[in-house]
Amino acid sequence: MKKKIYFIVTSLIGIMLSLSILYKLDSFIADQISIMQDTYSMLGTEYVEKLSIMIQTHGRTIYTGINLISIFLYIYILANTLKDKISEKRNKLLASSIGLFLTSSNSIMELIAVINIGILAFTKHEKVEKEKLTPMPVPKKKKETTKKSIIMLIAYFSQLLWGRLIPDNLALPVSIIYDIALLILAIYLFKNELQNGLKELKSHPKVYFHYLLQKYLIGMGIMIVVSTIALAITNNPVSVNQEALNSLPLWYIAPASIIFAPIVEETVFRVCIRNIIKNDKLYIIASGLIFGYLHAMHEESIINIIAMTMPYATLGGVFAYIYVKTNNPTSSMAVHAGHNTLATIVSLFVR
Repeated sequence: MKKKIYFIVTSLIGIMLSLSILYKLDSFIADQISIMQDTYSMLGTEYVEKLSIMIQTHGRTIYTGINLISIFLYIYILANTLKDKISEKRNKLLASSIGLFLTSSNSIMELIAVINIGILAFTKHEKVEKEKLTPMPVPKKKKETTKKSIIMLIAYFSQLLWGRLIPDNLALPVSIIYDIALLILAIYLFKNELQNGLKELKSHPKVYFHYLLQKYLIGMGIMIVVSTIALAITNNPVSVNQEALNSLPLWYIAPASIIFAPIVEETVFRVCIRNIIKNDKLYIIASGLIFGYLHAMHEESIINIIAMTMPYATLGGVFAYIYVKTNNPTSSMAVHAGHNTLATIVSLFVR
């Protein structure tokens, strides 16, 4: 009981601290620069100056992301504590606490994370038999499925030919009409797969949720490492693709990111390409690289294109892996929608 009260109280404190940092982000960044200048002064003025410029320029993006991750982890710990699943979820809660330590924005949050780790390290793990996720059966009508995939691929990639011919003043309305048309086409062509997939998700919601969350978090960990390498190469934390999205009005970008992209892009890059490439490893690599390249193709140099392709390719590879293991298009769509929702929320703080 004492353990439960502790995790409830500290999780609520952590959430409130993270929200207060987001609310007073500019003053928090100024304090961090001041602390950093005192802490790293021994490393030389030039080094400290570069760090200060980086935090001043990209601090809002960095600390918004860090604190949103912290809030998510605190909510995860709180939810499992309220369900009395501390022992059952001991390993995941321990991993979450380590994540909290790495994303802590102040000493109180660091202390909470350290105590969490200590308590959970001495908590006995209670093993519970769980229902396992089984992939959906492969459709029997292969020729018909391949034909639908080719139609969808042609419709999607046709924009590469005519897209640049559209005048700037008509770009947004044409994009809206085209997006809606693609969305309708994807749902029409693959309605049976989508219906069966949704039915499967509804039949086993907990199994899918835990599986998809686990794979997504692992993928995000890899993506963060790859993105750090890309940042070191390009010296630009925001891709041209992301800058273009940030320049669009929220009323357009929110539904486009959360509804259109998950359905249409997963249909094109996961379902359609899978119907053409049967080998699992080759499919995951091809799906990820094509997805990544199309999100980075407008970068200013070949080196930047290659560097910025890799984070998107990692994300696309995760979606492809999920589709291979579940054979359920709505599973990768759900993860894609969740990812884009988080990205949209982050963009609200950095616009």
